[in-house]
Amino acid sequence: MPLAEVSPPAEESPTPVSPGPLLRRVADLKTRNVQPETVRRLAHARVVFADYERLRQDFPQLRDESLERSHAELQSLAGSERRLAVRRIIDAWLLRNVAFISEKQARQEAVNTRIEVTAETATAFRPPHYGRALVYSLAESRPHAADDPEAGEGLLDVKGTGVGPKAEPHFGPHGDGLMKLYDAFREVAFQKLMDFVFRAEGVPYTTVPLYAAIDAGFDCKHTVRPLPAGLLVRRAHRRPVYRWGTKEPDSPAVPLELKIEFLLRRYGITSVSPATTIDIAERGGGTHIKYGFFNVTYSPEKVERIKGLTGFKGEPQQFDGVCMQFTRDVEADPPRAEIIDLGGYFVRERFENPLVSLVACRIMRLGEIIGQTDARFTQPEERFVKAYRFDARGGPKFKSPLLAGVDPSRPEPQMTDVRVLARDLAFEYRAGRLDGQGVLDTLDAYVEDVTSRWH
Repeated sequence: MPLAEVSPPAEESPTPVSPGPLLRRVADLKTRNVQPETVRRLAHARVVFADYERLRQDFPQLRDESLERSHAELQSLAGSERRLAVRRIIDAWLLRNVAFISEKQARQEAVNTRIEVTAETATAFRPPHYGRALVYSLAESRPHAADDPEAGEGLLDVKGTGVGPKAEPHFGPHGDGLMKLYDAFREVAFQKLMDFVFRAEGVPYTTVPLYAAIDAGFDCKHTVRPLPAGLLVRRAHRRPVYRWGTKEPDSPAVPLELKIEFLLRRYGITSVSPATTIDIAERGGGTHIKYGFFNVTYSPEKVERIKGLTGFKGEPQQFDGVCMQFTRDVEADPPRAEIIDLGGYFVRERFENPLVSLVACRIMRLGEIIGQTDARFTQPEERFVKAYRFDARGGPKFKSPLLAGVDPSRPEPQMTDVRVLARDLAFEYRAGRLDGQGVLDTLDAYVEDVTSRWH
């Protein structure tokens, strides 16, 4: 039976509880310079899927006893009928509280198609360094929230909400202020993979819970074709307070980050992305240095210093900057690792470049550099990494339309990466060929297919 046609299970699966604190008011962020801003209601946003059990754990107003007081009709429902009714109520609650876009984003069409908004506004809160995310307070964001029986207290952190009042949307890394819907799906898949690794290894690491993926109802402009825009709803959390924008060399996050990176690399997973690679090459009589997507220029003295630190001998060289983001508890005593922002994680079959710990107060953020001769340098184990291979690369055929339950005769690429699968799912959902449950079932099937071959 196609996964899209599978009915929900009779009982909800229990959701593991993350130990992070539950924040109720904006003041609970305990962060300076949190800026309020006006946001506009998205006219066509839809919940694709949500972690209903997690939401009910974290928000008492969504539990049975509370919902029955405001929705008397639930008392006469049972089984799957009641469960679906509760999900519809929670979907409406999510949209009521977070289906907004920043005013600056709504006023332009440079990086997105026209964004249809209503006259309704709300107040969202932007902590420092929240380039495309906002925090919503159930009690403080919407006018007359006190009249909503399901409002209560609580914070929701949402990614893909548009640029701030002083920024201009532009094409570039996170420059458009948006999140593609397929990136939200991809982040959910990586969370499931990483949580599986942490449970299997018996280590006390967690990821920040993801509550829901929302179709924002408009498209991100792209060179090939428009891509559906989305919102990713996360548990609100406190970010570390780093004086220089990133962790100091003596931060407890430095060794912990490397430890987790090497653990994940056994399974082929890495936090290194194109945005955190460093390239050094001799060209045209000079030394050219690139950090991520940008060429950088230094004085001749500093260039020589960089060469010395990296051991550069003239041949083109690339370094992988580890980029793991934590909540503020990483600075606690003892430090606790709760990981956020999984959109920059990738799967690799092998690691060739030296790994760099990126820290503040160092030229090019160059902390410790760990090469392949270092005993800590970890390569993926074949029994783990081969689980990602599909079709001609040595694994089973994993065709997204077939798995999703849509027409298998339609030509689609064979899956070799969850990014391709997630992109297909976003198009299938937007076209109405797959519902939200089918999207989630497909992502779960992908994770199960991979992890079942890790044993």
